Amino acid sequence: MAPLTKLLRKSTKETAFTEVKQILTTRPLLAYPNFSRPFRLETDASKTGLGASLMQDDGNGRRPVAYTSKVNSQTEANYGITELECAAVVWAIKLFRPYLYGDASLS
Repeated sequence: MAPLTKLLRKSTKETAFTEVKQILTTRPLLAYPNFSRPFRLETDASKTGLGASLMQDDGNGRRPVAYTSKVNSQTEANYGITELECAAVVWAIKLFRPYLYGDASLS
């Protein structure tokens, strides 16, 4: 019970809340897209869903412009991992098309 009693202390709770608040309000917050800079599209896939992030280098490192995810359908859940990864790329390109259209430097 010793570890549980440490969590019940007021100062520990306040410290944890402050840390969580700081993490949620500092980098990596979403950045405004700069259409004069190249975008980077990152995708991932699993049997349960697809995910993508649109990133952009702002001079201080890569910053997220947008995140998205979706749950796979029953049919998609039966795909092999290679097909799922390809599906994630196609889905993300379609979704982020307004940002990516005409960007020859997409990576």
